[in-house]
Amino acid sequence: MSQPLIPWSSWHCALRGLKLCLALGFALGADALPAAAAELEPDWTLRVARGDTLIALSERLLRPPHDWQALKRHNAVTNPRRLVPGSPLRIPLDWLKQEPMLASVVHVEGDVQVRKNAAAAASHPLLGDALGADAQVRTGPDSALTLRLSDGSQLLVAPNTEVTVEQLVNYPQLGHSSTRLGLQHGAVESKITPLPQPPPQPLPPGVQRYQIRTPVVTLGVRGTTFRAQVDDADSRAEVLVGEIEVHGLAANTGRTTVPAGFGVTTGTDGRPSAVAALLLAPEMMGPPARDAEGVLVAQWQPVPGATAYRAQVFATPDAADAFAATDRLVRSARWPGTSARWRNLPPGDYHLRVRAIGTRGLEGRNAESGFVLVAFVPPPPRPPPISGLPDDEQRLVGTRVTFTWYAVESTPRYRLQVANNADFAAPLVDENNAAPAAFNLVQSGQALPPGHYFWRVASVGDDGMAGPFGRVRSFDLQAP
Repeated sequence: MSQPLIPWSSWHCALRGLKLCLALGFALGADALPAAAAELEPDWTLRVARGDTLIALSERLLRPPHDWQALKRHNAVTNPRRLVPGSPLRIPLDWLKQEPMLASVVHVEGDVQVRKNAAAAASHPLLGDALGADAQVRTGPDSALTLRLSDGSQLLVAPNTEVTVEQLVNYPQLGHSSTRLGLQHGAVESKITPLPQPPPQPLPPGVQRYQIRTPVVTLGVRGTTFRAQVDDADSRAEVLVGEIEVHGLAANTGRTTVPAGFGVTTGTDGRPSAVAALLLAPEMMGPPARDAEGVLVAQWQPVPGATAYRAQVFATPDAADAFAATDRLVRSARWPGTSARWRNLPPGDYHLRVRAIGTRGLEGRNAESGFVLVAFVPPPPRPPPISGLPDDEQRLVGTRVTFTWYAVESTPRYRLQVANNADFAAPLVDENNAAPAAFNLVQSGQALPPGHYFWRVASVGDDGMAGPFGRVRSFDLQAP
């Protein structure tokens, strides 16, 4: 039997005779409940108004095959023709009329596979695709997907993640919707649109507006920004805005409140750890920029207590885009040090998000930095110098050879290679520090045994990048 829904608020909720009060947050799964409680369905309690009848209420609220007689039996009503105004009437949530909802795909990056239901074939999602209940999403390395719900909330599915849309329904008579996701492996980031304050009507007990279930815990939130991660070792949650409560699967764990700026880990036994403060956001060392090879480089100051860092690059949409506030992840990686490097990013507007990772694997507060990436134009190659001596096919006698060439303007160093074969696969000399001497003539003395040799030279700039080599020359060296 499916796991019972767990109430979001602190209101009392009748579970067919059993009262179970749970607040926002991680909640006990069905396996942790007694067998009898696990079979119970949560009820919504309606206050009878003057003129209400079981028949009218069932026609307005219930979906087939549930009818007024089932409602009579469930509430043990002795006289269905005389309902007392103000008296409670319990209605199982599963009996209420429901309207299926859809989540829109607003961003796709890389290798993403979607099954719209268990029987459907996997396919690559496209922008604008709609996913409903039973949809399965799997992202590969350097891949991501963002879903947008009907109320504007968004779910960012990070690389190497598997998540299932378990429930997407609307209760039209209650004026509320319910979303439940299953996170099997990987990481997701959620931004939940807050309800208007005050809300048009309270959230009914048992109706969970947004919930993420992992193999060991359940996370239910409202008006909250948070991250959830699952791997083979444990589950982790970090709260950035709002507040959650944690209920582990282990017995007698109690209820732990996790406020904004804090996180919690849960082992495979379902027992949550003590709440820990998230590490501070790193201080960026300027906006990211390309190096001489066109690689995007980002650097930041170290954070005390950090063991690694998470760096993410997001595409910044045009302000006129209907989903301009949507996170569009294009790169995400864990880095051991205080810098990150990415290749092959196309030109465009981006923003960088960096956070420190602590010893328990909790990821800290975000540092943000916007930047514009223009097309990379490699610098023109430095011209090779004009070779001097030894001349081509020259015969020399001795144990030491002096190589000479003419300096190139604004070139501080040169690279000299000497080998016993023309392809320079294993050069005997590979000097990268030769400097010009007087009269713009560069000299480099090398001790060599007798033999047949090839040599060439290239210019090296201030950035350490060498230009093309000049013409290859050969010579013979004989013993004195």
